[in-house]
Amino acid sequence: MAGGRRGLVAPQNTFLENVVRRSSDTNFVLGNAQIVDWPIVYSNDGFCKLSGYHRAEVMQKSATCSFMYGELTDKETSEKVRLTFENYEMNSFEILMYKKNRLPVWFFVKIAPIRNEQDKVVLFLCTFSDITAFKQPIEDEATKSAPAGLGHPPQYKQETPKTPPHIILHYCLFKTTWDWVILILTFYTAIMVPYNVSFKTKQNNVTWLVVDSIVDVIFLVDIVLNFHTTFVGPAGEVISDPKLIRMNYVKTWFVIDLLSCLPYDVINAFENVDERAHRQLALPSRRDRRRPYRFNVSGSNRWEGGPSKDSVYITSLYFTMTSLTSIGFGNIAPNTDGEKIFAVAMMMIGSLLYATIFGNVTTIFQQMYANTNRYHEMLNSVRDFLTLYQVPKGLSERVMDYIVSTWSMTRGIDTDKVLQICPKDMRADICVHLNRKVFKEHPAFRLASDGCLRALAVQFQMIHSAPGDLIFHAGESVDSLCFVVAGSLEVIQDDEVVAILGKGDVFGDVFWKEMTLAQSCANVRALTYCDLHIIKTRRSAESPGVLFRLRQSLRPEPAAHLQPEEEDRFP
Repeated sequence: MAGGRRGLVAPQNTFLENVVRRSSDTNFVLGNAQIVDWPIVYSNDGFCKLSGYHRAEVMQKSATCSFMYGELTDKETSEKVRLTFENYEMNSFEILMYKKNRLPVWFFVKIAPIRNEQDKVVLFLCTFSDITAFKQPIEDEATKSAPAGLGHPPQYKQETPKTPPHIILHYCLFKTTWDWVILILTFYTAIMVPYNVSFKTKQNNVTWLVVDSIVDVIFLVDIVLNFHTTFVGPAGEVISDPKLIRMNYVKTWFVIDLLSCLPYDVINAFENVDERAHRQLALPSRRDRRRPYRFNVSGSNRWEGGPSKDSVYITSLYFTMTSLTSIGFGNIAPNTDGEKIFAVAMMMIGSLLYATIFGNVTTIFQQMYANTNRYHEMLNSVRDFLTLYQVPKGLSERVMDYIVSTWSMTRGIDTDKVLQICPKDMRADICVHLNRKVFKEHPAFRLASDGCLRALAVQFQMIHSAPGDLIFHAGESVDSLCFVVAGSLEVIQDDEVVAILGKGDVFGDVFWKEMTLAQSCANVRALTYCDLHIIKTRRSAESPGVLFRLRQSLRPEPAAHLQPEEEDRFP
């Protein structure tokens, strides 16, 4: 399991990710509880498919979904829905509403208020279920108390990564102490196993058998704990999903850990019992063969003994190490032919190890750790800077987490520098590959030709944002169009959240319509670590062909689906 790195621990607002993950099979919208008529700030794809409305058509409309009411909608129920919003209550209703094509549908609607760290209601979560096929009460009072599949709604606030009750943080005090215990027991096993295998000291020694059995049990407990311990993901995030943890452990260290904790000593003890039973059957014949020797030792009180087993083990270890590391030099010389052959083999192996270690391996290690050394040098420089200027702890954690997350994405590689080495055609192919998520997931590019995608791809830039970063400030010039590849952001206007952006959303300036410089009408702030692919106005203006292709590709799906109605640009 990952242990050396703590991962990204700076506070993040993972509200949108939590809601999407916990309600992946439901249809929901989010409404702002602090603005009149509770405008919708986010709707998932399920709601759009269920209602028939495009996402741009429902944004900023009332979260009561009054735009879906019709002549058969019960006025009393619609009034109860409105009162639920006004009183910040949690409730559920069965109500007849109309899709975009005016097809009447019975919906089971659940409304839940979302609170922030000040316990203030800031959002409403509304889930919709189609119950037309079986129009009858389908929920009891217990299940109506919370949205389906959500349990208690998550809070809309920044918080450090938290783990479920049965999951252990890999950098907590308990896990750190436990890892030290496992390390000590591993050293014990590495020393005692060769000794016991060579001299078979445990056949009649119950104490050592019990001790090793306890060690095996501890290793087995460690395997169980590893199935419930977080690890650091590829992007530096702390993974606490039990399913991902188990899959990662099974693919990495599970087999090795399982083989290391099997009770081989207990198995050998049972085998030794069988061997002793077989030896008892041959005892009479051995007694007959040993009778002549009884007279030879009648004048002696004891047999001549050799060195102790501990001395034999230490001597063997010393001889092996001197033969390997000094290529035969040592004060223990081989005597018999077998010892000499063994010594020759050890010297040949030692010479090969010397040539390998001090030759190629040294060079390989230097190449392998070149980027790692640059990474640690950069971290040390940043830590010294933060200490020198006494940067607050919270901001320091944000800075360190941003550097770690950025490095995990780029591995210290300058993408622009690499692309400049490649010829034009190859550079376009690489850029199409780097921006494949934007081209595949965004509907605007589904009908674009290969030539259009290649021309657009070379104009894209990739940026990585940390939680709390402001991508656009209200009133500043907007010179780019941003595609959200990962993470979530919030659009804030007059200190109120007017939209929440997630994977697949677009925000920025619709500069392909007119080249006048636009101004941002809202702040766009990152809630989590975000990966954005952006295309600049200036870079596109340098190539009229790119503007033409951009206008063609974005015509079916204009980026203005998140802009305010009175503005022609957004955010």
